[in-house]
Amino acid sequence: MIRDILEKFNIGLFAFVPASLCRAANERLFGAVPENANVIFTVIPYYCGDADKKLSAYSAVYDYHGFARKLFAALEAYMNEKYPESFARGFADHSPYLECEGAARAGLGIIGKNSLLITEKYSSYV
Repeated sequence: MIRDILEKFNIGLFAFVPASLCRAANERLFGAVPENANVIFTVIPYYCGDADKKLSAYSAVYDYHGFARKLFAALEAYMNEKYPESFARGFADHSPYLECEGAARAGLGIIGKNSLLITEKYSSYV
């Protein structure tokens, strides 16, 4: 189950949204996305506590792109095995959809004046 995979990756904040409710961000990726798709928005926290004060907090932790690649590989493998007729692709920072807006629309947080997603649990450290 998708929830089990997300929990293995310690992702507790996620939501499913029909793609029809999401606004486009990267039009060139839409040739690969079915019209009736559902989108899973996840919140990946990066708060690192008291990191070196000479670095921005986001730069003091493991690059989330590597984490996302592993997560997407697990999700895609699951979907391809269980639902071979389905379409499963993962995106981080280059999604066909506006990620921050979609996550807010999914109820995962709100968009702050800084245009970042702010969650109740992790603030803007996502």
